[in-house]
Amino acid sequence: MLNLILSDFYKLFKRKSFYVCALIAMVMSCLGVVLLNSMLSIGGIEVTAKEMGYNGIYALTTGLGEATLLVTILVSMFVPSEFAFGTIKNIASKGISRVSIYLSKFIVCTFICFIYTLLCGITSFTLGSIMWETGDLSGQNVILDILRMFGLFLLAQLALESIFIMVGFIIRQTGGTVASNLAITIVVPGVIISFIDFACSAWLKIENFSAAKYWISDYLNSFLSLSISQEVINRGLIVCICYIVASTAIGIYTFYKRDIK
Repeated sequence: MLNLILSDFYKLFKRKSFYVCALIAMVMSCLGVVLLNSMLSIGGIEVTAKEMGYNGIYALTTGLGEATLLVTILVSMFVPSEFAFGTIKNIASKGISRVSIYLSKFIVCTFICFIYTLLCGITSFTLGSIMWETGDLSGQNVILDILRMFGLFLLAQLALESIFIMVGFIIRQTGGTVASNLAITIVVPGVIISFIDFACSAWLKIENFSAAKYWISDYLNSFLSLSISQEVINRGLIVCICYIVASTAIGIYTFYKRDIK
């Protein structure tokens, strides 16, 4: 298992797309801070972000979210490419279990989530601190809040990517996996969630129901804050963990049931 994980990391580090996507993610996090700085106005009067009280800490909360798209693209390319190159078939023929193969890919994709999120956070925090000053980091609670925010956001991102890993093992083609995963990020919150809310309200007469609370995108947004209510944290932990467990279980099951070509 360890040799398999090391082999997957070696293949990841040999891919140019790993470094290209990382660079693009960092650039996007910088652009987010720059655009925020240039679009502020109150009652038609232009003000600077610094005058509005923005600082490096706030820039950190906006920059972390820029990692999600590039993580999705890289994961969607990395997992199915192993089938296209015949790597999965060669590994399985050596007697390595399919659970080990799947979990190895999951561990590598977890690393991708972590490193991209960290890079975007460092980049946006550094640029925000240069433009608007760092902000007050003297209190212990501030550091703990930042670490909590980072950990919760990383969990939500991993929950989303666990679905994309599953899709990669099911489709096994890079183009189809990338297209399907990007479609999921658009169609589910934009169409399916809205339809469920409408159906619950109009047909089932259920009031004050929000299906978004049970989809990961809601927590990718709500976890990007230093002040998160305990209710949101508890619900988000349950939802994200359920998605990780369910997606991984389905992915391993379908991997077992299909022949590797």
